[in-house]
Amino acid sequence: GTHQIKTGFDYLFGGYPHKNGTRPAGNYQLHYQATVPFSIDTFNYPVRPFNDNHYLGIFVQDAWAVSRRLNLSLGVRYAYDNAYAPPQCIEQTDFAAGACYDKIQMRVWNSIVPRIHFALDLAGDGRSVLKGGYGMFVNLREVNPEVVTANRNNRTTTSWVWHDNNNNRLFDPGEVDFNPNGNDFRSITGVTDAVPNPDEVQPKSDEWSLTFEREVKRTWGLRGTAV
Repeated sequence: GTHQIKTGFDYLFGGYPHKNGTRPAGNYQLHYQATVPFSIDTFNYPVRPFNDNHYLGIFVQDAWAVSRRLNLSLGVRYAYDNAYAPPQCIEQTDFAAGACYDKIQMRVWNSIVPRIHFALDLAGDGRSVLKGGYGMFVNLREVNPEVVTANRNNRTTTSWVWHDNNNNRLFDPGEVDFNPNGNDFRSITGVTDAVPNPDEVQPKSDEWSLTFEREVKRTWGLRGTAV
């Protein structure tokens, strides 16, 4: 038979910084109940988390015409998938301490998956064709949420009880105890605490397909497919 061989690659860089600037009115937001000062939310802006993902896929495919009635499509694909949060720091702000964080590495995935499909002219007259095959597909990393939820450098919002001692309905220093173990602390959101699993198995899926095509007459045909 004859062969038509194709090869190629994909390279994807999925890393990007999430830039969050300082709020126009400062790093806090005041809350009132019926115009009465109630609570204050503080933020740790500016925050600039960095998350990276490098993906390389290489494939080889052979379109093999075995005979006039039988064609095969044989292929194999290799993929390298590496996602991580590089070492980074967050600066000290009005309501949050500065900190530096080590690299967070997700498990690197190396995969090799096959593809094989065929097309068979059942009667040799070009009117009845049976097609089908098998292919394996693997999951690609997503920076968000897979890496983002593990990166310690992230924007946070902390809620506190606000005591407007001078009744001016404005926040003044000394009106909140910003000790996270103190009585004024209410809650914090945005904290990331996911831990990458060093033994994480890459999700995969198997696809089987079978198609029958029949030319009823010159301009009419029937097709049935199962996947």
